[in-house]
Amino acid sequence: SLIYFFLYFFFSSFNFIFNFLLCFFSFLFDFLFSWAVMIPLAFVLTNYTTMDIHLLFSIVTFSEILKVFVGYFMVRSGIWINNIVEHEGA
Repeated sequence: SLIYFFLYFFFSSFNFIFNFLLCFFSFLFDFLFSWAVMIPLAFVLTNYTTMDIHLLFSIVTFSEILKVFVGYFMVRSGIWINNIVEHEGA
């Protein structure tokens, strides 16, 4: 039946759990960055400065650049990205 097809499709891969954990790690990385950096930054800038809303939005949006640097080092160290295709020599 259709249920068995979906179960086979999702669980037939040897690396299913590993890939799920990597995807979940990426979700946590984005989620925690938003709650640990962007929201507190917006709160502090809103409540403790007289900054214009356009400048405040720009600063909070550009705080994503911190995430780019952290992600870059995670990719370079091999924590975040894995080669799932073997490349045969030409």
